[in-house]
Amino acid sequence: MRFPSRLSRLSLPSGIGLGHLIFARDYLGEIMSEEMLKEIETEIEQNPVILYIKGEKSMPVCGFSARVVEIFNMLNVPFETRNVLASEDRLLTLKEFSGWPTTPQIFVGGQLVGGCDITEEMAQSGDLQKLLEEAGVKQLS
Repeated sequence: MRFPSRLSRLSLPSGIGLGHLIFARDYLGEIMSEEMLKEIETEIEQNPVILYIKGEKSMPVCGFSARVVEIFNMLNVPFETRNVLASEDRLLTLKEFSGWPTTPQIFVGGQLVGGCDITEEMAQSGDLQKLLEEAGVKQLS
């Protein structure tokens, strides 16, 4: 097995080999994914409306993310967002959890609604408003 040159020049403590580091990286990756999965599940359970977007609620950095934020602002309902760009682990774990390959991802009442196009179509047809009502999400005063 060949390793990048920077790894072959590592000065490791006595008794610690490169194999130990690779095992540790893989093991820690699994732990972080499990912790992230629990965090995502908790966020979805605790927030009636949560949008996993690229960027922040006040400054989305992608047109699709900006559009879903705009839709929920226009509907005047409370919602939370999480920036999937803040953590690659969050993004990968979210995609695995939901089975949805792209972002943004919109969850209402603990259920995945979909992405930007679906959310936009549902808002135009009135189905999103019905879903929000069924989830007990009320407009802000």
